[in-house]
Amino acid sequence: MTVTNRQTSSMLIHKIDSVTGEGIYGVTFLVSDARHNPIGQYTSDQNGYVYIDRELKDGKYYVQEIQPAEGYLIDHTKKTFYVEYGETGHITWKNTPQMGQIQITKKSADDNPINGLAAGTLLPDAVFEIYSRAGNLVDTVKTDKTGRAVSKTLPLGRYVIRETKAPNYYIAEKDNKYGVINIQNEAVIPFEYKSIEFDKDAEVKKMLASITNIKHKCIIKLLYGCGLRLSELLNLKLSDIDSELMLVHVKDTKGNKDRVVMLSTTLLDDLRKYYKDHYPKYYLFEGQSGGKYSSKSVQNIVKIAATKGGISKPVTPHILRHSFATHLLENGTDIRYIQKLLGHNSVKTTEIYTHVTDVAKSKIKSPLDFI
Repeated sequence: MTVTNRQTSSMLIHKIDSVTGEGIYGVTFLVSDARHNPIGQYTSDQNGYVYIDRELKDGKYYVQEIQPAEGYLIDHTKKTFYVEYGETGHITWKNTPQMGQIQITKKSADDNPINGLAAGTLLPDAVFEIYSRAGNLVDTVKTDKTGRAVSKTLPLGRYVIRETKAPNYYIAEKDNKYGVINIQNEAVIPFEYKSIEFDKDAEVKKMLASITNIKHKCIIKLLYGCGLRLSELLNLKLSDIDSELMLVHVKDTKGNKDRVVMLSTTLLDDLRKYYKDHYPKYYLFEGQSGGKYSSKSVQNIVKIAATKGGISKPVTPHILRHSFATHLLENGTDIRYIQKLLGHNSVKTTEIYTHVTDVAKSKIKSPLDFI
């Protein structure tokens, strides 16, 4: 008996990007015989290949794309393919990716008492990162003076947008934004970002409730209750706490603009407890070996307190200062007065005593008096 093994024929389709030459994953093809009878559907692998190794008869076949990969338009062309006895036929099929851009607009969500900008103001200098669906960073953009940033040309698909740096006096939006560039929108896909507002009283209350260390509690209360900059907090001396007039003297400030702010009774009580426990010698807050407390330590204290308080938003010393100003504005304090409390207006030496008297006699309450 004679046994004859017939050589089989096969087909290899390679789908590639016409720009990069790389294989395209996830393209589905319909293969039909010469009479247009379907043989099967096949999808390209990670390298863009479709290998049909079933026994194929010699002759003509048709190949048609029926499902494109994400980021590409479907090519409806029906290509003719010939298979020869015992051979593997090759066909290379190019697709041109469809491109578009993402335009990001950054706006202020609310009136900002620190810089005086109204809600809806377009904000420059916000930095965003754009990630592909695979999680790869594909672009980094920064908003211009019109509050807008436009990405480079990108293939169609879904992208994740993350704000990595907010403009001065605003909080970065950490929640991811998703966008899909569609071929119908070849020019620009718009996205709008608004600044996050820190839920002042409620979230500070959570932070303070999570703290058992009296020193850490005083630090957060001073940042929020007095609107201090981080550097101003670190520069505070024991003599700057005026328990008689219920004021905090803020010196050695940015631009040498000395000022005073109101001292909450709850903060004074905690400061007295802190003093009895720690006995600082010169600066209000000192390191283990004396001298100024470190800025990194304060930043960590705020961050840990926010985490323990169950706050997912980013909280920094600057955010607490911003919240101090927002609280006063929402409670009807004149914005010009807030600017003085923040140290934004120049106060001449001859005006300091008047300013001290104004703060001491004013009915403005510290945000700490509301929590």
